[in-house]
Order: sequence, then structure tokens, then C-alpha cells
Amino acid sequence: MCLLQNLLLIELQTTIAQNYVRRLTGITVFAGIDFVRQLLDKVRLYLELQESNGGKYRTIAKVVRFAEAAWWRVRGYRIIECFGDSHAAIFRHINSCCRSHKERFRVTSIRGATVHGMGNPNSKTNAMRIFTDQLSHIPTTQTVLFIMGEVDIGFLIWLKAQERQSQPESHLEEAFDRYSEFLDGVLVNHRHLIVTAAPLPTIPDGVVHGDVANARSVIKASQKERTMATLRFNGKVRNWASKRNVLFIDLDAVCLDPQTQMVKSLLINKNSSDHHYDTDAFVAIMYTELRKCKVIE
Repeated sequence: MCLLQNLLLIELQTTIAQNYVRRLTGITVFAGIDFVRQLLDKVRLYLELQESNGGKYRTIAKVVRFAEAAWWRVRGYRIIECFGDSHAAIFRHINSCCRSHKERFRVTSIRGATVHGMGNPNSKTNAMRIFTDQLSHIPTTQTVLFIMGEVDIGFLIWLKAQERQSQPESHLEEAFDRYSEFLDGVLVNHRHLIVTAAPLPTIPDGVVHGDVANARSVIKASQKERTMATLRFNGKVRNWASKRNVLFIDLDAVCLDPQTQMVKSLLINKNSSDHHYDTDAFVAIMYTELRKCKVIE
């Protein structure tokens, strides 16, 4: 859906509501601050996606990104730069839902980005090039946050193991090596680095509806196996962070059901074809952990 269609949809919804109120009360209601805020959020989200994925509005997106950052600084907000796969979008929701804190998250989220691709400048998503380009324009004193790994450990290592008749663990090690090497490079110029645990798998065994579930249905690993692998990967990243005095946002304990040893049911998306965590539940958990670690005030 193009930018114009997005804007027209919001305008249409608002007009319908205004006409309904006018018929009932005879009073004309004008769009207030909430409508303006919703409109700006929609525009910002669309332009962020365009910038991250090389869309035709990428230049406009860069201008908006710069202007928004300038506005946040004028208002006294501390900007945290967030990078990651599609799960990084949670930080946009924190901006919208939790407005009382003194920080704002500026998100570069690339759907399908993998840590395997962090060592490949020619990967399909171009994630390494995009992240590196963005990082080169960020002041060294600014906080940088990464959340990645779900695509690799939830799917890619198992696919590679099946195709090459090799052990998944060797590909998990390869994924960690690529990720840690990339993060070591980030640390050279950005000492204020935060790394967040990769989300746990949410796609149950045998589910094939939905684009992601259908694409991942070719792998034979169970949800339990994928969960255990994700916990091992997060453990490796946790140890890496500890050795380098990097803040690690550990979500495993609060997201793992101790009875099933899989993701808690409250985090399962209400849309059964969506592999991302439930937005409201994830916002609540992430916001709590960020405050606990004093990332936000």
C-alpha cells in the first residue's frame, strides 16, 4: 500500500466518525491531537520501512528521519538507535504507547535480516550495508541497540542442516560467530551498545498457514528443539556481552514457560499466522525490562 493510500485510509476513517457524531448531535467534531499523532505515526512508520528496504521514498525518509531526530533533541529526548529484523518494530510501539519516558527509539527494522547475513555484504536483505551506513552517521556517544537472531535460530540453521546433511549446532555456532564479529566492529565506534535476546519461536508444530509458517514448514525441527536452540544462542550472546561489559537485555526468563519449556502463551500473537510476539504483551515486557536495566527513565 502506497503512502497516499495510507493517508487516505486514515482520513476516511476519521471522516466517517465525524459524520456519525454530526448526525447524532448536530455538532461538527474536528480531528484532535490524537488523530494528528496517529497520522504522523503512520507516516513515520511507512517512511521508516521505505528507508530500511530501499523504497522509492527513501530520500524523503532520510529527511524525515533527520527532522524527527532534531525535533526530539529540541524537546530534550535521548535518542536510542535500534537495529534488527522485523522484531525490532516493537520499539516503535514503545514510542507510541509509552510516551512518558525521556527516550525515543529510532528504528531501522529489516524484514528477514539474519545474523548470517552480517558477514555478507551481498545478502538478499542488504542488512549489513544498511546497518553500516546508518551507524556511520550516528554520533559515537549515542546509544545503539540490536535485536536479531530469530530468523537464524528459528529457521535458517535447521534448513542449512537439512540441505547439507550437517549438524544444526554447527550452523548455530556459525551464526553466533558472524553476529559477535559484527558487534565487535560496532563496539569500535559505539561503546554505548545494548544487545537484546532473540525472541523465542512461536510457530507450533504442524502449522503451515501464514507466509512465514508456510515458508518454515519445510524444516523438521520441533518448536521445543527450536526453543532450546534459541536459548543456547542467547546464552552465547549473553556471555559475549558480559566479557565486553555490554548491556544484555535478557528476556528468556520472562518469556519462557517453565512448565512447557516453550514461549509463554500470553506472547502468542492473536493473529495465528503472525510469528511475532503479541504486541501488547511484548511492549509490557520490553518496557519493564528496559526500565529495570535503566535504559529508559
